[in-house]
Amino acid sequence: MPRARIGCEVAQPAAKVKTNASVVTGNPDFDLDLTGRSSRREEAQTSKSEIRNPKSEIEASRTALANWLVSPENPLTARVMVNRIWQHHFGRGLVATPSDFGTRGARPTHAELLDWLAAELIKPVESLNGSIVKSGRGGQGRRPFNDLTIQRFNDSTIQPWSLKHVHRLILNSAAYQQSSRASREALARDPDNKLFSRQNRVRLEGEAIRDSLLAISGRLNPAMYGPSVSPPVPADITKTSKNWTASADPADHTRRSIYIFARRNLRFPFLEAFDAPDNNLTCPERGRSTTAPQSLTLLNSEEVMTAARATAERVARSTKDPDRQIQSAFRLAIGRPPTAQELEMSKSFVAKASSPAGDNAGLTELCRALFNLNAFVYVE
Repeated sequence: MPRARIGCEVAQPAAKVKTNASVVTGNPDFDLDLTGRSSRREEAQTSKSEIRNPKSEIEASRTALANWLVSPENPLTARVMVNRIWQHHFGRGLVATPSDFGTRGARPTHAELLDWLAAELIKPVESLNGSIVKSGRGGQGRRPFNDLTIQRFNDSTIQPWSLKHVHRLILNSAAYQQSSRASREALARDPDNKLFSRQNRVRLEGEAIRDSLLAISGRLNPAMYGPSVSPPVPADITKTSKNWTASADPADHTRRSIYIFARRNLRFPFLEAFDAPDNNLTCPERGRSTTAPQSLTLLNSEEVMTAARATAERVARSTKDPDRQIQSAFRLAIGRPPTAQELEMSKSFVAKASSPAGDNAGLTELCRALFNLNAFVYVE
């Protein structure tokens, strides 16, 4: 694939595809090509015997457009896609304007890296075995892959346009595995982290937070595919919006957030608190705000309260030792064991919050507190 840099002219379709213009534009005197330009027909009239099938020609034009979009001569599609993937993992893309790769858009901070990732998406040629990823402070030419990763990688067949392949390359890179703590040198030379000299501190999207609550509490329904689902919403919302009916099957209420039905006039409340985009508008980049409603949602929402109770029951079933219960809760919620000080404070907290009924009230409150830690909501 030609490694043309961003801003260069994108290759145009090799041939103009004629369509039934009266169907597409309402003007029978014009044909459309895939660039959106129109041209006057050379023939003033078309005989009845030359009348074409509108449906077949529209299908042909769509096929030609699809082939052009993924053509190796048009690297723009791959560049935009890998830039969006990079943006998802780092909080900012290699091109800061994800929907504008033209002359008015931002220039890439790492043009060669962007082109390499785009080439890998179109036609994977790199193997993790011996591959070198250089970017930011971690670019000393070291191999950021372990033997297990290499074995799993080489045992699988990588197909062209494999998004999983690009995700794997990025997540195994030294750039992604950097700490978010900035050194003095990085702050002096790259204060805004435009060169990715350190990892960005990124807050999870609302969907990821909800899915994490379901997974940690052991309630996540892993079923894939099928129609959208409608989990329950607070009663006060259903009073004002009568177009939301919860799914009849309770198992659908705990499916992944990607399957939640998206209404234009009603965003799912839990996701809306964490900057869910407006479905009436395009959203090239999600906002990542820090607001009081987010804290209140993590403290009092039904999703969090239910997850806290289920997580407490899960750790209580795993062991009867109070110390191990607290350690298990920490590992489930934030992926690490508690420090000695955290363990002592948690034991005191659980003891004060416990009730004589033995209903895991203390553990439930501890789990709810863990869900409100920055370590749970942010990727560092």
